Amino acid sequence: MTDRTAVETTSLDAWTRAKAGVAKGADLRTARAGLEAWQLARLRRTVALAAQRSLVYRARLGAGAADRVGSLADLQTLPFTTPADLRDNPLGLVCCSQDDVGRIVTLDSSGTTGAPKRVFFTEDDQ
Repeated sequence: MTDRTAVETTSLDAWTRAKAGVAKGADLRTARAGLEAWQLARLRRTVALAAQRSLVYRARLGAGAADRVGSLADLQTLPFTTPADLRDNPLGLVCCSQDDVGRIVTLDSSGTTGAPKRVFFTEDDQ
C-alpha cells in the first residue's frame, strides 16, 4: 500500500469518513485502519444490543457475544437472519419498545402462498 491520500469520490465517502472519525486527507493506511476500527466498534455495539434486547438473538448469541467479536472477520461467525425468521417471529427480532416503532413494512413472498414478512423500523432507522 502506498502513502497516497484517501480519495473521496462521493458524498457518502465524506459522510463515512466523518462518522468514523478519520481525518480529511489521511493517508490510505490510516483511513483504512480508522474505518475498520469504527466498523468493529459499531458491530460489537450492535451484537451487544441484539443479544440484550432481542429474544431471538439472545437465544442465538448468548451472554458475552460482543466480547467474542474481536475482528471484522468474526462477522462470519454470527448467525444470519433468514426469511423464515422474519416470517415466523418478527417481534422476536425487535430490539426496541414497540412504542418506538415508527413504521412497519410488510413484504409479501413472491411466487409463494407463505405468510408475509414484517420488518419494524424506528424513526432513527428511517
